[in-house]
Amino acid sequence: MVLVLSLTACFEIELNPAPEELCESQDWFEDLDGDGYGSSLVAAPSELGSCETPAGAVDNSDDCDDTDALVFPGAVEICNDLDDDCNTLVDDEPVDPGTWYLDLDEDGFGDQESPVQACELPADAVSNDLDCDDGDPDILPGGTETCDGVDQDCDDLVDELAVDMTTWYLDGDSDGWGVPGDEILACEQPSGYADNPDDCDDTEPTLTEVCIADPAVSESNCSGRFYTWAEAEPSDPELNVISLYQADVGSEGSTGSVAVNIERETTMTLVLASYHSVDWTVTTAAGTTIKEILVTGYHAQSVIAPRGVSVSIRSFEQTMSNYGFWCGYTYPYTGDGCNTSKLISGVESESGLALNSFSGCYSATEFTLK
Repeated sequence: MVLVLSLTACFEIELNPAPEELCESQDWFEDLDGDGYGSSLVAAPSELGSCETPAGAVDNSDDCDDTDALVFPGAVEICNDLDDDCNTLVDDEPVDPGTWYLDLDEDGFGDQESPVQACELPADAVSNDLDCDDGDPDILPGGTETCDGVDQDCDDLVDELAVDMTTWYLDGDSDGWGVPGDEILACEQPSGYADNPDDCDDTEPTLTEVCIADPAVSESNCSGRFYTWAEAEPSDPELNVISLYQADVGSEGSTGSVAVNIERETTMTLVLASYHSVDWTVTTAAGTTIKEILVTGYHAQSVIAPRGVSVSIRSFEQTMSNYGFWCGYTYPYTGDGCNTSKLISGVESESGLALNSFSGCYSATEFTLK
């Protein structure tokens, strides 16, 4: 009897099934583009006892464009004017931006040192990096090259084919005067070239080298070096200068006589200049016309001139206060004391003529101008 009751109890326990596992409440959202992110709510909370996902639905509503399978949270951002990764920003940190270059001087060429990554061309940038100086609008590819030591056309060359280059002329004898027919263009003076084509003989570096019609030729009984010079474009009538430091009398400061012989058939103003006192005697040949003799010096001067020739002797005080000239026995010379440049500019200013020739010695007894 006891044995039968035990079997019946066991049988009843096996016939009672276990209750089903219950599912949590869940919303489902439509995923039209199949990218795993939904948009619109398509199913109410699921009923207890059902855990299956409705067809075409997902458990989130994070998609910002459910019509494009490439637009979803975490998607790759590209330059397309869309918010590809659903972070509410358009084209932020795209994988395919363009590279642009700042153009601060607005010359149409960008600075290679200032690249900008962006989908669209920024307002202050361009698509090239060809500018070599983005701070100067006159410096750019194809710019105008001038002689200033700057690469204005960005070709890594300085002053090449500059528009303001100087013409230089071959100066074979290095006397400062060149010859035509063999010239070059350059910004700086090349070795062996001069800035003028006025040499009559480019093989002899004499002091008088300028081609002029009937140039003045001077000779002198001179102690030491004799300086002569003839200008290329003298005035007509002529302006000729004869100058020295003192007469050749053996002792400095002593008054001496100097003869000046004019054998040149022309019309001129003659300038006689000396630091120390000189007794000048001027003679002329037939065909020579001296309109005026200007005499200047630190110490007293005297002149014996041809009949009818006007002589104007300037004292030191007159020349320094009114003209600024009184001496200059070498040429060219621009130092203190006997300053030849001041002498020439002063007599040119007073006479209104341009220099034709200069003749000078430290000391002498005679000059001849032919």
